[in-house]
Amino acid sequence: MKKKSIRTIIASVLVILLILSVDNLDLFAAEKNIIRVGINQDVSTLFVNLNTGADFLLTGMVYQGPIWRDYKTGNFFNLLAKSVTVLKNKKDVKIVLRKDARFHTGDPVTAHDAKFTYDLLSDVDNRAPGIVMFEEIENVEIVDDYTYILHFWEPFAPWRQVAYMAIYSKEHYDRVGLEKFRKTPVGSGAFRFVERKPSEYVLFEAVENHPDYNIGFKTLRLIPVSDDISRLAMLETGELDLIAPIQPHQVERLKQNKNIQVKVNRQSSSMIAVSLKGGIYPIMYDSKLTTGINHAINRQEMVDKFFFSEGYPLYRYCSKSEYGYNPDFKYEYNPDKARRLISQSSYKPDMKLVFSYSSDVPNAGLVMTSFQKYLKEVGINCEIQQLELGTMLTYNRDKDKRLGHGSLFTWGVQDDPYWRLALAFRSTGWANGCPDRPNKDLIDKLVDKQEREIDHKKRLALIEKIHQSYMKTPGIAALFGLNTIYAMNNQTEYNWPGGGQGFSHLDQIKIIK
Repeated sequence: MKKKSIRTIIASVLVILLILSVDNLDLFAAEKNIIRVGINQDVSTLFVNLNTGADFLLTGMVYQGPIWRDYKTGNFFNLLAKSVTVLKNKKDVKIVLRKDARFHTGDPVTAHDAKFTYDLLSDVDNRAPGIVMFEEIENVEIVDDYTYILHFWEPFAPWRQVAYMAIYSKEHYDRVGLEKFRKTPVGSGAFRFVERKPSEYVLFEAVENHPDYNIGFKTLRLIPVSDDISRLAMLETGELDLIAPIQPHQVERLKQNKNIQVKVNRQSSSMIAVSLKGGIYPIMYDSKLTTGINHAINRQEMVDKFFFSEGYPLYRYCSKSEYGYNPDFKYEYNPDKARRLISQSSYKPDMKLVFSYSSDVPNAGLVMTSFQKYLKEVGINCEIQQLELGTMLTYNRDKDKRLGHGSLFTWGVQDDPYWRLALAFRSTGWANGCPDRPNKDLIDKLVDKQEREIDHKKRLALIEKIHQSYMKTPGIAALFGLNTIYAMNNQTEYNWPGGGQGFSHLDQIKIIK
């Protein structure tokens, strides 16, 4: 009787739990159609500057542009555009849009939306980081509802980088105003924005029957997890389906889990370097000193020791995925040559050079400790200091001597070097640490000239001349680029496209049944 009572109680509890879990069973079924992606940035910041084109992760998910990039080849193709034509004057570009494209609100994508987008992005009050590109446009002419012309001031070689930008909905902006426009993105892309909870997640839904995408799941959730170890643990426990980035020393841990697959992309747009601050300390304009520093660094040893060989040495201000990359240019690791050059420079043994770093670069402390060791081995008295990233950026902006003679940085370089050439090579660019180098007029002239050269081979030759001229008085000591390591559970299939540093083409994710 007692045993029967216990069985009855257990059975009753199970029935109650079953009744209470009906909704949870539905939720569990829904979870099978959800992809949860762990990212290393706070999604609460993703919408702050949405109308500036700064949020590239969202741009590729929610929006489309007249032209787009093939995720396999990297080549441009017409997306919202039916046709794109460079006119006979070789400076203006005529774009005819498809008539079947629709925003998530159901409104058609028109030439009026394209002009609205360019006007928005070129408005100085919006502080768009890419405004330097849109300054090249004299005006946008609407020919008819689906045709417009980009009138450039002069022939502009990277015109595709402008035409590539996402098109925003003018109707949505007019209906909701600027503030809500920023917080409720509406595009014509693969995913529809659903909900955002600051510091928790951003939720998207795949657009059903989209003419350009065939997505194999319903819901996408982006979850910010800034701590590397926590992100790994959440993948291991099943709280996340896909994560990046992963540090090389963490790979073996994941490989022990039979339910997780680890992948590597070796074409990521990555560059880590030390900027030399001639604009703050004129001694860093001494080419014998800065060339000596470049010969003193064992880049391959850094990659092997601190990143388990998951990277590659770099020698120029250029990622290997960038247009204009020259794999033949190298600084030989030669301490004897470095000592000789430094002894011939204006550097004296009683001088102390200070270099700064922050935590935005992986293993930054180890990298800079190694950098310090290399310099001391060739006779340079070197001190390193860690700064908070915001402080370091402020010192850099203000040319504050507290920054030191150089600073470690990472640059998310693009495939086309236009922005970086304009910002870091041209003497007036805000990212140029050595604006008064002896040959600055020549470099400025070459930077301007390559912008106007439409012919691919001629432009490539000009970019090579820019790099050669720049390295006569090196403004950086390029160190290395890193491979992108990412992982997913065995029910998720995704291949990271080459090029960019962050997640892209998430519509390519598949759920393995």
